[in-house]
Amino acid sequence: MTSNHTTITDALLAALTRQPFDEPAIQQAIALLRTYPIGQGADASIDRAHIARVGARHWKFFHTVYDNLVTLEKILDRYLAPEEAQRVWQRIELIQEEMDRAPKSLGWMVQQILRKPTDVPR
Repeated sequence: MTSNHTTITDALLAALTRQPFDEPAIQQAIALLRTYPIGQGADASIDRAHIARVGARHWKFFHTVYDNLVTLEKILDRYLAPEEAQRVWQRIELIQEEMDRAPKSLGWMVQQILRKPTDVPR
């Protein structure tokens, strides 16, 4: 049985993996990030450790989610009042920090080198 927390994290990931990152996906991601706190593990509403683990195994997933989070950071003020935008921005930062910290798989590292040879792996 899937927990409510996993469902919320999965809903956020569904929005953040949309390509193109269209208006409905942007609005869904912002609504989830505004409503639910970020944490780690089974008790977290949005489980940043789960997002980081999946991203550490899959290069394309990692970059799609990360890039869409960066997009959100740039446009939050169009959707939210300043104090809400700041809270959502802080939640995005927590996810990105965890994604950056997570040890990457060998396959992830190979893809990073093949696709972006001048970039240092995140």
